[in-house]
Amino acid sequence: MPEICGVSRKKKEIIAVNQLEKDLSCSEENGLSWNVLTLLRILAMNEEDVGKRWQRTLTGEFQDEGMERTVRRWRQQLILKVLECYEEADNFNGNDCLSIHSQQSLNMELALELRFQEKQILKNALKLAKVS
Repeated sequence: MPEICGVSRKKKEIIAVNQLEKDLSCSEENGLSWNVLTLLRILAMNEEDVGKRWQRTLTGEFQDEGMERTVRRWRQQLILKVLECYEEADNFNGNDCLSIHSQQSLNMELALELRFQEKQILKNALKLAKVS
C-alpha cells in the first residue's frame, strides 16, 4: 500500500487489512465504488471513533451527519480533481495529433473515445454525488 501522509497507523491498518486501496473505481450507474466510499469514510472518522465504530463503516451503517457531509464533499472534490487533470492533459496535448479534425490512427481514435467515455462517467458520478 502506498504511504499516506497524516493518516494514523490504525486507519492505515484498517485500509490495508480490508484491501480498501483496491478497486478504486467509478461507474456510470453507481458513481464511486464501495471501496472508495468506505475508504473516504474511514479517513473522515475521528481517531476516537476509529477504534469503536470502524467495523460499522464496513457494513454500510450510517455513522453521523457530519462525517457523511465530509465524505460527500470529498467525493465531489475527488471527481472534480480527476476531471480537471483530464482537461489539463487534453489542453497540454491539444496539438494536431489529438485534433478531432486531423487524420488519426485507429488506436488514437479508440484512445480518444475511451477518454471521452471516462469523462462522461465521471460527470455522471459527479451528478450522483450532488444528488445523494
